[in-house]
Order: sequence, then structure tokens, then C-alpha cells
Amino acid sequence: MSQSDPITIVGGGLAGCMCALLLAQRGENVRLLEFREDFRKVESLDGEGGRFANSVKRSINLALSYRGICALKAANLFDKIQDKLIPMKGRVIHSQSGSTTFQPYGTGDQAIYSVSRQGLNALLLTELDKHKNVEILFGHKVQHVDKDGTVVCHDRDGVSHHFRSWFVVGADGAFSAVRRSLQHHTRVNFNMQYITNGYKELTIPPNAQGDFALSNWQSLHIWPRHAFMFIALPNPDKSFTATLFAPWDTKEGLDNLTTDEEILRYFDTYYPDLPALIPDLLEQFKSAPKSPLLTIRANPWVYKDKIVMMGDAAHAVVPFYGQGMNCAFEDCLFFSELWDKNYRNPEATLCEFNERRVPAGHAIADLSLDNWIEMQSKTASRTFLLKKKIEGVLNWIMPQTWIPKYTMVAFTRIPYHEAIKRAKKQEKILDVGLGVAALGTIAALVAASAKLYELKAPKNK
Repeated sequence: MSQSDPITIVGGGLAGCMCALLLAQRGENVRLLEFREDFRKVESLDGEGGRFANSVKRSINLALSYRGICALKAANLFDKIQDKLIPMKGRVIHSQSGSTTFQPYGTGDQAIYSVSRQGLNALLLTELDKHKNVEILFGHKVQHVDKDGTVVCHDRDGVSHHFRSWFVVGADGAFSAVRRSLQHHTRVNFNMQYITNGYKELTIPPNAQGDFALSNWQSLHIWPRHAFMFIALPNPDKSFTATLFAPWDTKEGLDNLTTDEEILRYFDTYYPDLPALIPDLLEQFKSAPKSPLLTIRANPWVYKDKIVMMGDAAHAVVPFYGQGMNCAFEDCLFFSELWDKNYRNPEATLCEFNERRVPAGHAIADLSLDNWIEMQSKTASRTFLLKKKIEGVLNWIMPQTWIPKYTMVAFTRIPYHEAIKRAKKQEKILDVGLGVAALGTIAALVAASAKLYELKAPKNK
């Protein structure tokens, strides 16, 4: 295969469309294959992997942050989506007693943004439609990719097609057909790990006045309950997309909340403020599908100069850092930057992409799992909140030297693995500082107590 053949991108979700657009804008001929029908025109089927595999149905909205915004700006799309974004400037933590605490994400105007997955995907596809050098084929399910880059697929009528390709980009999600082919062609270290929690999506509708039902609506709302967690993101129609994360098979797990009494008791116990906010809670809960959460790690992501993976196909992550889409968009942006740097050389670009991007993919998987624990439990911890306040002060005093981990992840393009290294160093410094401060406080209390004892002790005559 030669560069006279188009670049074939497998997967018409967010990552595939972004990659296709960035390459098309550079004048490359692109063929985009998507096994679903065009969701802008018809209701798509779930397909292999069920609802989890269908990226359009998997979540109503997502959190967009700096890395994703950089990709949208590079694709000249940010201005077209900006008025549909809702800024979330921090977390609102809801305690079991009903009190709330606001925790800012950054400083000043820093915010992450709630955005419609389907709306963003539609925008990308519509933009691709404008490019004559892009061919989009819906209803084409990839069977395998040959070593020479030939993509073998079946269309909606079962007819087999063999597409010649300059090279192939696998952006076809967690259950990737491209990744299966890659595993046949080279030695891929691969791990797929389901976590013990699943999730259900619900909706908090606007209140009786047609306004947001939760105050401080420009925030991510979190109800942390250790083993359980409930979150809500605002939508432009003044509803909230809400998600319940819970274990599968514990006494109050997703598999065991089946009767009306069990469901209502569960919410009355752990989330007593929610039934009033969701009038049709029972109907929503019983009709909402249960979905799994998984992490995928793979290495390498490439085969010679013929196959490369991006997005969930390479590094599916749990959603607790809000970086799945942002990381996928950054994959596409970084690849396009390397494509320019290496003068359209696939071998050099794929090799460097794999070398520099795989560590970041593994790191965001670790960060996302760690943030699961933080969101479930630590956000309500006084020690956690104290550390956050101290970090904020240090960042204000030394903005270029001391950057909080969340800031590095959400508001910069510092590689994820480098952000982890820097955060660990800062954590050690902070722990030592707090330890010294604690010892100083104890020493001062001991000295004060000794002095008080001397003053009050009887004098020897």
C-alpha cells in the first residue's frame, strides 16, 4: 500500500472523527468506517458490547477540559461549540445530612465544561461532511486488518469489502476490532480490568419553575458515600445528567436493588434529598440499564507503519477524572502534531507516537482509578480539604513551581505520567511540612503546659 491510498480510520465516535478531521484539514485523503448507522438520521443499534460499546448512548454528557479544548481549537471547532458548554468551576459536595460544600477546581476563571456527547459527535461528523477528501461509510463492520493495512469489513447487507489503506487508525472503542488484529500481528501486552462498581444514568429534571433543581448549578455535584457515589452534571435544558455508581453484588448493589421498597429505602438512607428532586425516581431507576466500568491497558499501540490505535481502543479508562474524551482528543492532536513534525512519514510518526503516548495512556488509567477513591471518600475528609487549601496557597505564591495535580491534569498539557511524578514529589513535601507543623504545635503545647504547671505548682519553702 502507498500514500496514494487513503488513511482508513475505524470508528466514527469522538476520537475517530477528531482524528479524521485533523488529517483531512492537512489535505490527507481519509476513509472513515463506522459499524453503526448515522445516528443523526436513524436510531442506532447497540451492536457488539451492548450499550457500553455504543459511545453515543453510553453517556449523555461529558466533562471537557483544556486538553480537549486544544484539540477543538486546532480543528477550528471550539467557537462552534462554545455557546453550548456549561462551565463547572468546582465540585459541590453533598453530605448525607444535607449540607453542601463547594470545592473550586482551579483559580480565577478556570473551569471544566459540561458538553453533550451526542451534540459534539454530530458537530464533528457534520464538519467532516464538508470535506471532499473524506469518505464516511456507515453500516460497515470491520472484521480484521491485514498486516499490509488492508481493512476487511462487511456492510449492512453482509457484503464483504477489502479496503486498501496507506495506514489504519483504530479508534473503534474498548471492544476494538483493530486491536484484535494488532494482537495477531505483534506481541501486545494487553489487560482489560472491570472494576467492582457499575453505574446507572438518571436525570434530575428542571424544577417546577423551569429552572435548575440544584443551586450552584455551574458545578459538578457529588454525593460521596464511600462504597457508593452519585454525581450530577448540568445540561443546557436546565436538567442534570445524574449517575449512580455502586457495587454490583453487595447487599445494596446494583444487582440486588430490584423491588420498589429496596430502591426507595436505599435512596432514603444514602441520598435522602434526591427523591424530591427526581419525581419519577422509581421509573427511571428500573428502566435505566446497568453498565460496567473498565480499564484497558495495551502496549504497543502500533504495528510498523501500518496500524495505530487511539482513544478507548488503546486506553479505555473509568470516568472519575473526566479525562476519557480529553485524553482521546489529545491523542488525535498529538498525532497530528507529530505528523507535521515528521513530514507525513507514517513510520516515524507511529513510532514516536507509541514511544511518547503509551506512558501517558497508562498514567491516565492510574489517575482515573485513584480519583475514584478521592471522589467517593476523600472529598469529605478534613485533612484532604486542608491539603487542597494549602496547595492553593502554594500555587498562588509559586504558580510556575507548585502546580496541584488536578490543575496539571485538567488545565495543562503536561503529559499525564509527568504530572504524576510531579504530584508525588509535591505530596511528599506537603506531608513533611504538615508533619513538622504538627510536631511544632505539639512542642508548643507541651512547653505551654510545662510553663502553666510551673506557675501553678506549690513552691518549696
